Amino acid sequence: MTALIDSYRTIYSDVAGWFNPLSQAVWSALLTEQARLGLSGDILEIGVKHGKSAGMLACALQEGERLTLVDTVITESARSLFAGKLNITLREMSSLALKHTPDLGTVTFRFIHIDGNHLASFVQNDLEFARDHMAPRAVICVDDFFSYHYPQITFTTLEFLSRHRHEMSIFLAGGNKAYICRHPDYRPYARWLIEDVPETLAQNGIADFNLYKSARAPEISCFGIAPNKGQGVVIKGLDTDKEPKLYY
Repeated sequence: MTALIDSYRTIYSDVAGWFNPLSQAVWSALLTEQARLGLSGDILEIGVKHGKSAGMLACALQEGERLTLVDTVITESARSLFAGKLNITLREMSSLALKHTPDLGTVTFRFIHIDGNHLASFVQNDLEFARDHMAPRAVICVDDFFSYHYPQITFTTLEFLSRHRHEMSIFLAGGNKAYICRHPDYRPYARWLIEDVPETLAQNGIADFNLYKSARAPEISCFGIAPNKGQGVVIKGLDTDKEPKLYY
């Protein structure tokens, strides 16, 4: 396993919550790639619950970076995990108030996880706040994307992408999450998905998955990823392809 996911599973594997193995592997690969590229910026999570996914973000912090954890109620389990860590800030507040928080006015984040209040108005607010505070090559990750339980999250995310269609791209969907970047960063992340992710996910314990790119831009830029049962890495491109291949 890579160092990040190994550290995470050693420290936080017993934390209660919802963070599936595929998403753990994708996060580890993505955060490690950002570090390899020398990218810097704080990290933000909106919606912390017991701190299961926040643990991965804490492990990913580089020197000089801070993790901000926001929730309307910070649970005792989350407090016990992160209290006293000088590079982690717990903010018990509504995410609607983030834009009015003076000390966050100029802060930029390289990774932002949105998993707070699932009402459309909150998701829209959180996406717009994230957009305004993106560091270079930043990624916004939206939880419960394509969830039947919370269809408003998918609709609100797609509305956000349409509203900012000349600026923002979704480059990956899978593991119950969507991953969004700025347009200029799409091709580097797409290249990373094609060239590096299969091997990196295998190192992170996910050796059996499908990687999809079933349409070309400008129709849609998004790749898809989903686990399979013992088939190894399966590449699925356009339905009309005689040989499976992926497209930027």
